[in-house]
Amino acid sequence: MLIRKIFMLKNSTGFSLLEIIIALGIIALVSSIATIAYRKYLIRAHRLDAKMALLKVSTAMERYYTQHNSYQDATFTNLGISKSSKHKFYELQLITQKHSFIIKATPIGSQKTDRLCNKFVLNQIGGKSITGTSKSPIQECWS
Repeated sequence: MLIRKIFMLKNSTGFSLLEIIIALGIIALVSSIATIAYRKYLIRAHRLDAKMALLKVSTAMERYYTQHNSYQDATFTNLGISKSSKHKFYELQLITQKHSFIIKATPIGSQKTDRLCNKFVLNQIGGKSITGTSKSPIQECWS
């Protein structure tokens, strides 16, 4: 009789294996969605690294121009600026002529996955552009 009561208990406590598997599945789904959203946020936040680097080089170029009356011989070395952005998400390139310059910031490392705003470009008059797949690049990438 006692053995029958033990095996016939309907009011057992705890979780069944199926309930645990369903809960783990839900947790996995929610965490994967959160990871994707966080990654997109990081890519957008790292764009600020490029914009800050371009503005820093542009300011240094204007200082160079006031001293030499030309942008022609300006280099990262004589400007005292690194060829990569502060947090190393972008590599900088400087193209100079006598009265004009173009600075390009190309993504490196994990930032290469940013297809929307790939390469940032800034010129001597503050003209901004990008390469990438954005429909409205100035609004989406530079803001």
